[in-house]
Amino acid sequence: MNNLFIRFQLIDPTKPIDQWTRLNVYAILGFGQTIFILIATLLLKLSCLRGSQWLHQTMLYRLMHAPIWFFDQVNSGQIFNRFSKDIELADTKLITSLRSFLIEIFRTFALFTIIFIGTDSSILICLFLPLIFGYFFIYKYYVSTSRQLMRLESTLRTPIYQQFNETYAGVTVIRAFGRVEMFLQKLYKNIDMNTSVMHMSIAAAKWLTVRLECLGNIVVLITSLCCVLLRGEISPGMVGLCITSSLNITGTLNLLIKSSIEFENNIVTVERLVEYTKLPKENDYHQTNTNKIKGKRKNFIDFLKNFLHPHKQPKSIGNFLISEIVAIDTISTGGVKLCSISKTNPNPDQQWPTNGSITFIQYSARYQNSSTLCLKQLNLYIPSGMKIGLVGRTGAGKSSFAMALFRLIEAETGEIHISNRNIREIDLEKLRSTLTIIPQDPLLFAGTLRNNIDPFNHYTDEQIMIALNKANLGHMFTMLDQRIDQQLNHLSFGQKQLLCLSRALLRKSKILIMDEATAGIDPATDQLIQETIRYEFQHCTVLTIAHRLKTILSYDRILVFDQGKIIEFDTPEALMSNASTLF
Repeated sequence: MNNLFIRFQLIDPTKPIDQWTRLNVYAILGFGQTIFILIATLLLKLSCLRGSQWLHQTMLYRLMHAPIWFFDQVNSGQIFNRFSKDIELADTKLITSLRSFLIEIFRTFALFTIIFIGTDSSILICLFLPLIFGYFFIYKYYVSTSRQLMRLESTLRTPIYQQFNETYAGVTVIRAFGRVEMFLQKLYKNIDMNTSVMHMSIAAAKWLTVRLECLGNIVVLITSLCCVLLRGEISPGMVGLCITSSLNITGTLNLLIKSSIEFENNIVTVERLVEYTKLPKENDYHQTNTNKIKGKRKNFIDFLKNFLHPHKQPKSIGNFLISEIVAIDTISTGGVKLCSISKTNPNPDQQWPTNGSITFIQYSARYQNSSTLCLKQLNLYIPSGMKIGLVGRTGAGKSSFAMALFRLIEAETGEIHISNRNIREIDLEKLRSTLTIIPQDPLLFAGTLRNNIDPFNHYTDEQIMIALNKANLGHMFTMLDQRIDQQLNHLSFGQKQLLCLSRALLRKSKILIMDEATAGIDPATDQLIQETIRYEFQHCTVLTIAHRLKTILSYDRILVFDQGKIIEFDTPEALMSNASTLF
């Protein structure tokens, strides 16, 4: 607008305007342009950030509700990549590239308008048309290549994150076996592959810059020739303005092409994030605010509309997590059930389960994408309060039996009843919150002792201390608000397992499952855990996947698995006295 104002003053000197008026108009136009750009940028950033927040929350919601087979098929490096680098690009570079793209479009339009009005030549338009097609051809040729390089770079970044996670998890074993150099060489190889793609991206960008500069210089040449040919028809001031605008066009067009390409490449990042908003979800969860989270976006085009004009968001990410997300299953949380505390849509039977009886009726199940059944035609009744030991060779079906109770694998045929109700009729959140499992590998969280034992503050300090005393940890922890981050490295494996046991003691579930919980601890701690279970879980149904036979010899019954079938189910005495038993 400022340049056009100068242009009209130059072309029509018969209407003189005093100096102060000219300066005031010019200042008002400049100030108005600044305010307009500021408001437009602010609105753009706010809308993009709100869209990015919606995207992150939807991804997190779908990931938290994804079936267990998803985590078996997708490595942690890919998930980490999506929630770190890709989210960062969506929060920063995507907004910057979109803003630059819009600014350069308006700037290019303004510069061409000045040149066309200033020279007032139809010949110039005809000469510029081939150049516009040249710009378009270079753009289409480069963008397809750069987009694939962007995808390839992101794909090759995932193995780096994956190796970081694997190395961190097994650093002691790597050092013990002297394999540090091998892992370093593997890391260098992954980094070299990633940087080679980045090198190609930089080389392609330089290729683009050379060609855009050539086309920009041709624009300056054509504008200068037109000014020379029309030297008698336009004023010297207008000639200077047109040539200056053509010189600016070179840089502006370069920025326009680069920003549009960068924006399109960053959209690839959004495409990957959108994939995580469409992850498969376990059935039978309460849909309290699903519509608020998912909206009405059915495809990628609708998502882009939401990205620029997002709907109303949940009031905060913290409240969203607490009120909507049923966290990771107890098999990976060491006995903790991080259940939603939303009070909407409650389960109709709040008293379930009234007892710990378990019934399998012609039950068969298979893992996702598996052609063979992992559990085959199970018929079993376990009365409430029974102590059952589960034994069998590796792959016999012991862990699958426990996963079926949590509905981590769905039934192919048959039913499972807990407390006389089919678990398919129970909401998953309710079902899993009523079962407790102590896994083989104890999992403790950074934070305070209370956060580890009772993350949702459902119990009093006195109740927590009673549970710790019953787990023989009362002498070690006297303050619930003390942080245990530093102590984790000094706690033995058995002490960590006792902390998991204290969680189970606090929850007082009707059914307790121990998945080889004492496999990695010393016999004294094993004996301590067994005595605690014997006295504190007298009225609880206990299912123990045993690592040592000595652990379950005092149990009521032994359940023997082989190839997904129940081979034997009897008392330890009867099985020990039978010479032909598989036990």
